[in-house]
Amino acid sequence: MRTTCDVIRDAISKAKRQGGDVWKQLFSVSMTILNQRLVSAPECAYRLCHLPLKMSSRKTVFVNSCRPEERFRLLRFDSDETSIYNNIFDRYVLRPNELEDLSLAEFAVRFETISNSIWSEENGDAELRDEEITPVSFIRLRDNTRMRVRNRPAVLRTRYYTINSDKEAYYYSLIVCHIPFRNEGELLFQNDTAEDCFIRRQRDLRPLQGNVNAEQFSHAEQIIQQAIAQATALNAAREIDVSNAPMLCVGEQMVNDDDNFCEDVGERAVMSDELFLESIRVLNIQQKN
Repeated sequence: MRTTCDVIRDAISKAKRQGGDVWKQLFSVSMTILNQRLVSAPECAYRLCHLPLKMSSRKTVFVNSCRPEERFRLLRFDSDETSIYNNIFDRYVLRPNELEDLSLAEFAVRFETISNSIWSEENGDAELRDEEITPVSFIRLRDNTRMRVRNRPAVLRTRYYTINSDKEAYYYSLIVCHIPFRNEGELLFQNDTAEDCFIRRQRDLRPLQGNVNAEQFSHAEQIIQQAIAQATALNAAREIDVSNAPMLCVGEQMVNDDDNFCEDVGERAVMSDELFLESIRVLNIQQKN
């Protein structure tokens, strides 16, 4: 019994013998793969009725944020001449002058390429999905091509790096996505590391939410850390065993079971208003009276 791999191998050999341009050879092999693939009845029904095979409330866009020499390019065989398909980096460099200060990440999530096909499985049928059809607007790039403005910003996906696994790639991914540029080769100085460039140009980073600078983000992060510390201290105070707490004497001293223990009242920590009110709330009716 012949397997799928054997059929595909024979199709590749047959396409090479017949010759012709690469596009026709690839099409012949792809049709062989589709004919050998087992398709379920529900998938057939969905494809015949032009129903979307997947649905999502938000689109995602992937930006290959690694070094230029590590990226792959897709070849184009429209004619006898071989060319390369434009990617998001090429389109970003060709953005109009009014979008000069836009970063690559902002550009990718706000605009999308225009497809010549009428049907798109990713978008599905707008009427079947009960979506409101909104007017479409475009931007014109420097090479006179157009891109469509998304009705809803997409979710950005990039290469996953950590500062511990690959520090250089981690910082370069942040630089190329969030610092505006026209020539990617000019982001780093000669003999400059990505970490040094990130530290030097951190004020040029453009977040995805409005014109928020690094100082505002740092201030917001500080407020969040303070709130977390206060919540942690409050939870720790609630867990204190009341029976082990020191008792207040008639005088101006605090004593406990140890006769040798004694300290002035003025040296005690002052209870905050929030902790006092929270302690009152947990009391029952008799304790409050």
